[in-house]
Amino acid sequence: MNDMESAAKQNVINSFFKLDNLLSEAEMAKLANGSNLVDYYKRDTIIKQGSRVTEVAIITSGLAKVSREMRKGKHLILKVAQPGAFLGISSALTNDNHDDSVSALEPTPVQFIDIDTFKLLIAENKK
Repeated sequence: MNDMESAAKQNVINSFFKLDNLLSEAEMAKLANGSNLVDYYKRDTIIKQGSRVTEVAIITSGLAKVSREMRKGKHLILKVAQPGAFLGISSALTNDNHDDSVSALEPTPVQFIDIDTFKLLIAENKK
């Protein structure tokens, strides 16, 4: 990734999460290099229940349905996730597979942060 792409990613991340007061410039660069933004359309699967956790997802806009597959193929809707919602964070911190599925209810951009980058930034900022 070149410097312009990294700076653009940092600006997108910082404009949504206001992290410039929490993370150093070097940490913001790590975050930008360890993340990517993916656009999802209505009914697209963002996270599949039972899949391995490799990233933490953050909804930047739009809405997503968080559900769990129950017995006999029935789905239980747990909540509607809104902008700013972290998805898969508890599974990421316990090194488990995803407990729930997440699907877009409307066009929904999602910022994915690599799990190793996420854990590194948490470890570096324990207070």
